Amino acid sequence: MTLEEQHAKIKKQIEEHNESGEDPIEYLKKHNRHTLDITLTNEQVGKPCWSGSSITFFNEDNALSHLSLLTEFFELLTKEENKGWGYKHTSQELVDRIINPIKDRLVGEMNTYQTDEED
Repeated sequence: MTLEEQHAKIKKQIEEHNESGEDPIEYLKKHNRHTLDITLTNEQVGKPCWSGSSITFFNEDNALSHLSLLTEFFELLTKEENKGWGYKHTSQELVDRIINPIKDRLVGEMNTYQTDEED
């Protein structure tokens, strides 16, 4: 579908919605859906073999914010110095290295874990 066709489709949907008198939230639920899926793909067979969670947002910005937070969390978990989690001997320092940047992010402090090399 071309950009012009997409624009015409959205314009028509908005006009129909305005004429119907529906609640604006209903329009978003029907036409502005963005679904975030967490899956595990088996690369040997090339298809997802496990789906952990799925959530649909009615706002693209909200969906992207959640995706960004999850991406940051995955990056923290897989950093070499953070790979020793999940064992009874996991140090508080390791837990803090993973959790504190996520806590910072949730209160609006971004990229507090990155080094100057990564910036």
